[in-house]
Amino acid sequence: MIRKLKTFVILNQDKPNFKRIASSSKVGAYLFPDRNVIYDSRVAYSLNWIILSENAGQLFFPIPEGRNSKMSAFDLNVLIRLKNITHYQPKSIELLDHRLYIKNADKKLFINRNEAYSELNNLIKSISEKLWIGDNEMKQNLYYTEMLLFSIADREVFLDITTRYGIK
Repeated sequence: MIRKLKTFVILNQDKPNFKRIASSSKVGAYLFPDRNVIYDSRVAYSLNWIILSENAGQLFFPIPEGRNSKMSAFDLNVLIRLKNITHYQPKSIELLDHRLYIKNADKKLFINRNEAYSELNNLIKSISEKLWIGDNEMKQNLYYTEMLLFSIADREVFLDITTRYGIK
């Protein structure tokens, strides 16, 4: 825990290592609940679904590895890529031989992992200001919005995905 705390503080509370983002961001959310949230796979999953399903933006959050079977069954990264299939269509078949083909195409759709935590915090702060009008405590403590997003991932988002999508 001390190492995570040092890592988070050294990185100015904005850019903890994405490989350990769920753990490091817990420290940031605890230390600064008015400007940081926990970067959790369910939160990123819910936000990405809202962005995708409502055409609310062109960039998506990288989703940390999670253990939720419903989220794994309907991998949002695949749905994002399918909706933006033109980003993945090669101009020539030889381009598919490049080992970083998907990674390079993903750069047009997914927020850079080094910037994702800062972007997530900014977006949740913006959402909180609009969502909790008139309630300063809920507006200032970002974890209310974070927990709302966390709680809808494997129920409401799952239902929305499974009722909206189908291949015909």
